[in-house]
Amino acid sequence: MVSKKSFAALEISIREGMLKQKIISTWYFEQDSDFGGYYPQNSGPAHTEMFRDTYRRCIYVFFASARESNPDALLVLFLNTAWRTNSSKISREVETKLNQLGVEIIVIKYTFGISLTKSLWKNQFFVLDIIKYAYENWSSNSLFLILDSDIIWNPYIDPEDFWSELSQFGLLTYEIPYSASDEINGLTRVELTSISEEIEQSEIQLLPYFGGEFIAFDMANIEQIFQRINKDYMIHLSRVAEGLPTFTEEAHFLSHVFSKINHPNHDASRFIKRIWTMFLKFRNSVESDKTLLLLHLPAEKNYGIRRLYKKSLKVKTFSEIFRFSTVGVPRNSILKIILDSFWAVLRRAKRQTKFFY
Repeated sequence: MVSKKSFAALEISIREGMLKQKIISTWYFEQDSDFGGYYPQNSGPAHTEMFRDTYRRCIYVFFASARESNPDALLVLFLNTAWRTNSSKISREVETKLNQLGVEIIVIKYTFGISLTKSLWKNQFFVLDIIKYAYENWSSNSLFLILDSDIIWNPYIDPEDFWSELSQFGLLTYEIPYSASDEINGLTRVELTSISEEIEQSEIQLLPYFGGEFIAFDMANIEQIFQRINKDYMIHLSRVAEGLPTFTEEAHFLSHVFSKINHPNHDASRFIKRIWTMFLKFRNSVESDKTLLLLHLPAEKNYGIRRLYKKSLKVKTFSEIFRFSTVGVPRNSILKIILDSFWAVLRRAKRQTKFFY
């Protein structure tokens, strides 16, 4: 399923001194029953096909929206194991559709996960292996973007401002304004800063928290980014072995790394937002979310994104079927509430009757 044509085009453009290649990637980590891990927005055992199909749908919707918004970009899907073509109907459908979109599939080993002691989002350090792959295999003449697969590219917003800023500043980070005392997946920003100070062996300012769903940098900076990751990850391993407080997710670690490398950060919050949309739960969607380039919709994996996936199989362009109301932006319609509630009850019934297995 892996084609080399896009990579060849990338090398040609580099040799001819053309504009930097845009590389848009996401990832999918397939695990067995022994791996463990807890993923709040996709309940149920992570080794089942029903669980996996949720992410497969997200992957296609992500790439369908990315391709329409970025027709000249190289699209890349990183996996930890080969795509299982015949494991489900959705798996077969998505494989066919990814081929049609020209998505490159790259399988890499998960080497940065051995230190994890928490079960929440246990596969998140896989993004460090993606950065390692880019460092070892790709030219510096490109702009590299790693996004979570439950992100949709807004078809009504031109992405060129984003790519221009990434080219201009070289590193964009998505800062989420948690207070100093808010616990974020096991650490407050005060605790995160304390860990960073011990690694740096000096006092530092209160660290920002950068969302791990968005990693964007000019590949000209890849060496200093990866060297810092490699160095501080070894310190992280030592802290794990010694029982010292340390990072519990990739966003903690990258917040430390991107704050300490010798390169200024530039906030990308005008392009992306982590949008919570569910009825009777925490919501933060507002009308201005419609002007965002990237809609991160963690709670819509099994709801709005699932419905967009089904519709997208029947059309040529993503914009033909995309509606903000489908994903609850900026509010939930009565129809969406009914559809979401019905599917939530059905999924729960399937789990209780062992339909998952």
